[in-house]
Order: sequence, then C-alpha cells, then structure tokens
Amino acid sequence: MSFTAEDDKFHFGQMGDRWWMTETSWFSFCHPGRKLGGWLYTMARPNIGTVAGGAWVWDDDAHLPWEVAYSANYTALRLPRDQELTDIALPTGVSLRMVEPCTRYELGFQDGERCRIDRLAVRRHHAATPSAQGRLALRRRQPLRPVRPCDG
Repeated sequence: MSFTAEDDKFHFGQMGDRWWMTETSWFSFCHPGRKLGGWLYTMARPNIGTVAGGAWVWDDDAHLPWEVAYSANYTALRLPRDQELTDIALPTGVSLRMVEPCTRYELGFQDGERCRIDRLAVRRHHAATPSAQGRLALRRRQPLRPVRPCDG
C-alpha cells in the first residue's frame, strides 16, 4: 500500500451515507529535553456535518488527564464544507496546510491566550520516523520556544 496526493484530502465522496462514517487526522510532537509532548487531532463526520478534536500538551509533571499542561477536546462543531484538508482552519483551533503531498505539512493551533502552536512543520520521511519543528506557547506567561524532532 502506498500513499498518494489524494490521501492528503478529505475522502467524503467515498464514505457513502452511513451516519457515523469518520475521517481522522492525528499529528504528534515531542521535545525530549523539555519532557514535553503533544497531539493535534481532528475527527470529521461529513454525513452529520460535524468536526471534533483539538490539542493536548503534557509534560512530566502531570499524571492525570485533568492535570496536563493543556487540553482542549471540542465535539460536534460545524464542519466547514468550503475547505479541503490540504489547507483548512477548523473551528477546533487546528489548522493544517499540505506543503508537499504525502510528505510535508504545516500545522497550527489557536485557543486565545491559553495555547498557541505556530508553524509546526511536520515532515514524513519514507521508511523513517517523522520529524517536527515549530513553536509552542502555553498560557500567555510562557515564551515561544522551539519544539524539535522526536527521537522515536
């Protein structure tokens, strides 16, 4: 099985009319030196017109989900119908832009002053671990700091 440029797009036309058909995208990042990890996740349900997902960031201080550095999980928000997954800003705060098909993506997340992820560049290396680089700001008092690749 191989990926093509079509796999970077929504597959709504192939889902039929079944109520719970779902399409997801998930990106993760980490900074081992700061003991920091995070996810950006999107779950689209075109047949009911909704999108869910958000962002999660944690460090080594939290052991329970409600203690993590940042958590936002939105459900049943209106799915934009005029955008494609290759260049989209979702009401969950997640943004995604395909830079190079099947290989390079630029991600972001915005939740007011609580959390901002700017220009998280994700590169999928064929037969290798993906790498990520970008900037993360948690709670306004923390400055933007680089997020480096995760050593799988």
